[in-house]
Amino acid sequence: MTQKLQYHPDFMYPPGETLKEKLEELGLSPHDLAVRLGWTLKHLRAVLRGAAEITPTMAGQLETELAIPAHFWLAYQKHYNEYLAAKALAETTWSHLVLEQGARRPLLRLLQRRFGSVPITVRDDLSALDVDQIENLVDVALAAPTIEEFARRLPAQAQVGR
Repeated sequence: MTQKLQYHPDFMYPPGETLKEKLEELGLSPHDLAVRLGWTLKHLRAVLRGAAEITPTMAGQLETELAIPAHFWLAYQKHYNEYLAAKALAETTWSHLVLEQGARRPLLRLLQRRFGSVPITVRDDLSALDVDQIENLVDVALAAPTIEEFARRLPAQAQVGR
């Protein structure tokens, strides 16, 4: 059985970048191509910089004008869209994780300064909470007279952020 190798780049150019290179190779200006295709120059420039997608209709027009198969443009656009989606998901996940970790530290420090030590059960309960829930607990930490009282109020206050 053969193993299929996959390549997952950490950076990818939009299909418009390849189109731009092809125009340079052919000695065509964006204006010339826009006129030939019946597109506005504004829209072609958006495609060239990756701000607009290459649609199936556009891919067919590019095939006719440049002799580059429509399936090339469509596959490239699909892979570029997948790359952008994966990048956005990774950034969102990382940012959320950093926010959650960052939000817990100040609350733990506040609890340690007010009450001395923080029981492991309270630490565990805090680690299960999201940023909004942790933000709700700052006022509780300031108002609670003891760490035991804070721990008692923790489950109810954690639900407020949900």
